[in-house]
Amino acid sequence: MAAPHDAHPGITRRVTACAACRKQKIKCIMANDEPPCTRCVHRGLSCVLNKSLQSLVDDTRQIEALQGDVINLHAILTQVCRATDIATPPPLQISTPCRLQRDEDGNNVQSDANKDDPEGADVSPPMSPSDMQAPIDTFLETASKVAESPISAVVESPRGSVGSRKNAPEPDLIGKGIITSATSEKLVSRYLERLDHYLYGIGGVYTDMKSLRKASPVLLAAVCAISALHDERDMKLYEACSHEFLSLVSKSMFEQRGVEFLRALCIGSYWLSDASRILNGDALRRAADVRLQKYFFQVTVPDSTVAQPGGILLPAAKVDRVRLWYLLYICDQHLSILYNRDSIVHGNHDIILGWETFLESGLTDDSDIRITSQVSLLQTMSQIRSAFGPESLEPVHKALVTSVNNFNRQIDQWFSRFSTVFKVHKKIGDFPYKGLTLHYHFAKLYLGHHVLRGLHSDPIPVYFLPAALMAHGAAISIFDFILNDSDLTSALVGVPFYFHVMISFAGHFLLSCSQYRVQMSIDVDNDLSLLGKAIQIFRSVPCISHHPLQKMAAALQRRHFECQAMINRYNAQATPSGESQQINVSQWNNGVPPDASGGQPSNGIYGPGSSHAMNPPRSGDVANTATHANLGQIPDGYAMVPPPNGDAGLEMVFQDFGGFDFPDMQMQMNFAPQ
Repeated sequence: MAAPHDAHPGITRRVTACAACRKQKIKCIMANDEPPCTRCVHRGLSCVLNKSLQSLVDDTRQIEALQGDVINLHAILTQVCRATDIATPPPLQISTPCRLQRDEDGNNVQSDANKDDPEGADVSPPMSPSDMQAPIDTFLETASKVAESPISAVVESPRGSVGSRKNAPEPDLIGKGIITSATSEKLVSRYLERLDHYLYGIGGVYTDMKSLRKASPVLLAAVCAISALHDERDMKLYEACSHEFLSLVSKSMFEQRGVEFLRALCIGSYWLSDASRILNGDALRRAADVRLQKYFFQVTVPDSTVAQPGGILLPAAKVDRVRLWYLLYICDQHLSILYNRDSIVHGNHDIILGWETFLESGLTDDSDIRITSQVSLLQTMSQIRSAFGPESLEPVHKALVTSVNNFNRQIDQWFSRFSTVFKVHKKIGDFPYKGLTLHYHFAKLYLGHHVLRGLHSDPIPVYFLPAALMAHGAAISIFDFILNDSDLTSALVGVPFYFHVMISFAGHFLLSCSQYRVQMSIDVDNDLSLLGKAIQIFRSVPCISHHPLQKMAAALQRRHFECQAMINRYNAQATPSGESQQINVSQWNNGVPPDASGGQPSNGIYGPGSSHAMNPPRSGDVANTATHANLGQIPDGYAMVPPPNGDAGLEMVFQDFGGFDFPDMQMQMNFAPQ
């Protein structure tokens, strides 16, 4: 039932007649709407104006509003005291108002521990993502007044509905008994001490498990899930934490949440490859609802006239919100590259174009330099995607030669600008610079791989040959860099999954270049040897089976095995006349290459005495085709170039990357003797 002070009948208009006139049911005329009225003065009667029920309702709402104002002031004063190391004010003595007060980001300022409590959250309103007047604003204002009308107060909410939920904090994964407090301490410590710094320290506003737990149960679940993903010993721990995190996210889909919920979605979208797109899409929607990008103007323009409703935030808190928006944008751009789709956020926002202004605000640090370097690079990569067309399967037109050269020059200028300003990090060493170098090679690879699009068995056009060589060189550099740097090898279990997918893509591109070995003067044996060593390194790094590194290594090993087997098969059964043979790996029904004449698979696929033969991904007798019956059936999760027969149904589930395969990079190789 509704609270007693809300159970007033629906009064549609204010009563302004005195008791005497109301009794006689005659018109009551008062000067300035104040007693006594004209009739009572003439008759010498006592003119009494009773307060109406509507007035009582108004008074009650005024009291609630006053309580909310006091709570907001108390919360702001507490934040200021904590920031200045002054004793905080004593707890409030007043009772909690029935309607919780929320700040501009949707956080409950009444209780820090209940910021993201799903049981106390209202259904997320379709707020206009702009401070300017929007067409929907009038509709929302009218709907809000209807919802707050007295008549709605007496309508009891259905049992179990959002409106009838109590504001008691929901237990987190510790309270539910999913993990112990000691385990949570270990997981949070691992994340804050190491993993968070690969994501530019977005969780650095918290220092330990207690502060994180107090902030948000969803954020705690996200941090524990990501940390457990990097625990090579306990896969069940990761499964339990990730299930709780995704369950909390799913239940909150239609509910209003605060900044810490956004932070949880951001963290999950960088590491959880199976759910990244859904988490990032939800986070961007919520960021638009709370107008997160407005803090960019409050940081870059100190005397900005941008409205600041909901109280005053400290400058550090505003910078933190700008970082959070940038990280959501970066993840969105990464996903658009990996899936070859249009991004959700377009690059014409002031906050994107004005990253240099953000750095010059005087409130940034080394992490912000790393963040803005990504923003700058991804602007170029977004232009590359637009220039080549994300949906086209046709060969690249000659007219784009100039664009390729311009993009190549922009990438070089980007690296020259940022390579001199990155510093050694106290937690992750020189990884910021090494990560910058990897992103440089990723960008070169992404730019150059387009020129092979749609060629099939045709040679590379002469005018695009430098771009193809550039991409091949970038792929070689990626694997050389990883093999010769122990810091990068150890970072493979720690970095966001974007690194793993791009490394996998580099390997697939390297193998696909084998068919152009004569035209590009490629040493295929050297490429295969380099990739084989890298795969051995990837396989030797301990991690659970859910980790992206496992998927990357499995996909690369499969394609490496296919390519080597095809070469060895040709060398063993080359035609006496030395004619060229076109062998298409996509025709391997059971993961075993056809013979040189295009017939069915036969025994001895590696070729007798071959020194390059590599064990297949699965154990067993290599001559037994049944052993490899499923080798070619690893699901193709995505491709840089859209697959011709993609399954649209896969877009709707939490399963983004299948085997980290690239189905459009099919090896159609001409293995004539050289």
